[in-house]
Amino acid sequence: MNEDQFPGEELLSSAGKGDADALAQLDSMGFLMKPRENAESYVGRIRAMHARFLEFLEKTSDGKSYEIYDGIVLSQKERIPDEIIEEAARTTEALYGFSVQWVPGYFVSRGLGWLWGGCALSDEEPDTVPVFIIRKRFETARKWFVYTRDELLSHELCHAARAPLHDRALEEHFAYAGSNSRLRRYMGNCFQTDRDAVFFLLPVLLLLLVQILIYVCLVPLPAWPFWILAFVWPGYLLFRNARQRRWYFTAERNVRACGFANPGAFLFRCTSPEIESIAKMEAGELARFIEETALREPRMQTMVKRFRKGVEEHADDQRSDRVS
Repeated sequence: MNEDQFPGEELLSSAGKGDADALAQLDSMGFLMKPRENAESYVGRIRAMHARFLEFLEKTSDGKSYEIYDGIVLSQKERIPDEIIEEAARTTEALYGFSVQWVPGYFVSRGLGWLWGGCALSDEEPDTVPVFIIRKRFETARKWFVYTRDELLSHELCHAARAPLHDRALEEHFAYAGSNSRLRRYMGNCFQTDRDAVFFLLPVLLLLLVQILIYVCLVPLPAWPFWILAFVWPGYLLFRNARQRRWYFTAERNVRACGFANPGAFLFRCTSPEIESIAKMEAGELARFIEETALREPRMQTMVKRFRKGVEEHADDQRSDRVS
């Protein structure tokens, strides 16, 4: 296994000088630019990530074990092989135009919850490199419980790529887009923070307790207020999810109308406020916004270079739309 899959210095040096092809290559590797970030700062951030990556590998090299969190111990022999990572990379490449090989992943046999398939771990320090862990069972099996290995890994790789954007509102929408389950694709973005899960479960548990008191302990309590309380937060989550999905898909249509072959890949590199703004723009206004932003932001230049169709192809599509 290649232990160091970060870009080489020649590529980074070219990107730091603003070379469009080099910036596009880094983007295809899953190194997303932040809004308004310049090329020099972007490359400096990748170099800092590389240094932290090498520090992390040192902690698990030569037979050493590293307890990344209480009860979760990692070692080099449990590293996920490249060929398994490539299964997930095919999904992220098709959906969003990137293939990550530099995020370390490990099989873990202890420390996960009974029904957990895996998760990504990262700290709050800047330029950190996420680490993802999945159940040891996936070392030999492609499926466990409701999870498939490629779906689980592609989900975490999406989080790793979008980490620099520090975005929450549509984070799970993008990560669940590669799911084999229509229900997970629709419902996945409901739970965006720990608070969402807590406020979802507590009223349900309270309702259960009240029902026990009424029917088992014969306590004369009215049950209907607790039924209402149990549905308030789930109702809010469903409403928020429907609203955010509506403006995401509106933004996707608007971006496609501007000549982008893969609008999902374009929006993957945007923050939620940007996506909401794009959803509210007319096609002409959006086209001007993209052109003007591309003049001053390497991020937009890269998105246009990688995902916008050629002028002739876009014109053919517009003529086809008018005919149909």
